[in-house]
Amino acid sequence: LPGRSLWATLVLIAFASLLTQGTADVLWPNGQRLPIGLPVLLVAPSGAGKSVIFTSLIEPIRRCLSEVLTDEDSPHRPAFFIEDATREAIIHHLRDWPLAGLFTDEAGLLKQLLHSAASTLAKLLDGADLNHARVSTGRIELRDYRFTMLLTEQPQIFAASKVLAGASTGGVGVINRFYVDQANGLPVGAPIHRVGLSEPVKSLYDQKVCELSRRSIDRTILLKKRPALPLSPEAAQFLIRTGDQARQRPLADPRYSGAAEYMNRHAERVLGLAGVLHAFEYGSDTEIQLATVQAADQVCEDSINAFVQMTYEPPKVTQAERDTQSLFFALQQTVTSTGKTAFPLPDLRRCAPNLGMTRPRFDRAPVALAHQ
Repeated sequence: LPGRSLWATLVLIAFASLLTQGTADVLWPNGQRLPIGLPVLLVAPSGAGKSVIFTSLIEPIRRCLSEVLTDEDSPHRPAFFIEDATREAIIHHLRDWPLAGLFTDEAGLLKQLLHSAASTLAKLLDGADLNHARVSTGRIELRDYRFTMLLTEQPQIFAASKVLAGASTGGVGVINRFYVDQANGLPVGAPIHRVGLSEPVKSLYDQKVCELSRRSIDRTILLKKRPALPLSPEAAQFLIRTGDQARQRPLADPRYSGAAEYMNRHAERVLGLAGVLHAFEYGSDTEIQLATVQAADQVCEDSINAFVQMTYEPPKVTQAERDTQSLFFALQQTVTSTGKTAFPLPDLRRCAPNLGMTRPRFDRAPVALAHQ
């Protein structure tokens, strides 16, 4: 797989989340349930190889579902993928089949969804009960469903839509539920045809796809309650500790000050991913061990660093700060060229128009400069 390993890992995590979300839930240390798996947002330029990876992972799932759908006598029509990125389409899909993912490599199409239905999208990702009512379609109640997402988009589209996704203080904060990463393109000279899984891994992946898909379908058709994966005592202690550390980091390190809301959900993302890793590898009959939670924490830590880098906005310089800098540079240049080091304030005021300053703006600049 090309480039940084993290972003390719996130695509794999998204598919594992889709395949396992119907097989189990996971338990917080206090006993509350959480859906396993979390959505993924990958920002990458065109030609980064993401579409090739996307296709190689999605085709085995489609083949497995097509085999299930050959039984035309069955009233159940499993459909794991949502094609239409509208609020109504997603809700109607989940009414007809309660396990689904919105996987798209054209995430720019979701701009309208984020603009008009961000709160609904957040509820769907959380698996919360949802009541939907429209005059044209009637009332729809969603219960016990699971929904995840894999969005891949180009950097310029993300830059324009990241505020809509909640990458700022306040609001719904949909993006705080995502694993995120930003990838570069393929290395210069790297052939796109070499991107993919090796044959042994591909064979194992195909087997795992059919196993998990059928388990999810059978459990859904039989209306069987999903088992809840508990954490081992050591894993529970680690999760609590890493969550506390993440919440404290913005207070201690200014680099993370703009990511406080994202940091607050670190433990939730770790727990959701740990559930995916465990269900994918070991099934739903045993508790999640410390090593699995630590592995999930490491991936989520990389996601934090990517989030900070992707959403950082340099502080805006005020007019007063620009005036102060202009005065400082003008004085510095005069000292260098003339050797003069004393400047009566009336003389400076007479020269203020040469710096493009009005009298009120100039009067604030020496005070601020003296303070600095």
